[in-house]
Amino acid sequence: MKKLKYILIAGIVLLGVSCENIPDYDAGESLPVVEGYLFDNQPVKDIILKEFIPFESDGDEVFIPDAEVFLQTGEQQFILLPVEGKAGYYSYPGDDLQIITGETYKLVFNYNGEQVWGETTVPSAPKNSSLSDDEIAITQWKNLDDTPDFLNDISQILTLEWENSSSDYYYITVQNLEENPEPLELSDNLDFDFEYVSRPVQDNYFILRPLVHFINYGMHQITLYHVNKEYALMYESLNQDSRNLNEPYSNITNGVGIFSAFASKTIFFDVKKR
Repeated sequence: MKKLKYILIAGIVLLGVSCENIPDYDAGESLPVVEGYLFDNQPVKDIILKEFIPFESDGDEVFIPDAEVFLQTGEQQFILLPVEGKAGYYSYPGDDLQIITGETYKLVFNYNGEQVWGETTVPSAPKNSSLSDDEIAITQWKNLDDTPDFLNDISQILTLEWENSSSDYYYITVQNLEENPEPLELSDNLDFDFEYVSRPVQDNYFILRPLVHFINYGMHQITLYHVNKEYALMYESLNQDSRNLNEPYSNITNGVGIFSAFASKTIFFDVKKR
């Protein structure tokens, strides 16, 4: 019962970032929580460290602001420094650390006398990705007179395809790049800052639909991410059916959370007004 109670609380408070093999912690004992992601060919930033006290937390996030955090790869070791003004966030300020596909990285820090660590390997970048068209034209819905043309136009689709012979995991984001995007539908029901993020899939295609995956005119960026299985397992445990709760996934030793890596490709398309 104690273990189940801990899992339920951690799953809610930590947004699903918990542990695959959770030890039985005493009430009041704090637990380190890691949220860290590496992206190929990008700087290391926003590695987040928090702490959680089972049975006593009121839901507020408590960050770990003063840890000595290291990122190791091969024989090299890099010290991550706290991000100014963002307690619990760590980054690497230099330009001599490269995140390279195929390389393995280990995140390490000490917490209450124990070494906490997680390890991940950067997957390869998506291969042979393509979009069925680089633009789509849609009538703007302003009033009932526009309804037939609008409904016809939003039945169009764009198909993103990529190579995935080994059934690896991928996910997709769609983001409007305009400074002041104009909506497809003139109503108060749309969130103009909308950005679509898919769940991890093992397919080799993704179908984009107006008003589902994008809601504004202008230039859009699709980012296709190749992700590791650990991220997919974390996502699945985060979104598991409450009627069939399992221990949420973690790949952090002596703590909980996720440390994973991504490689990506970007494709652009334009949504024009008909």
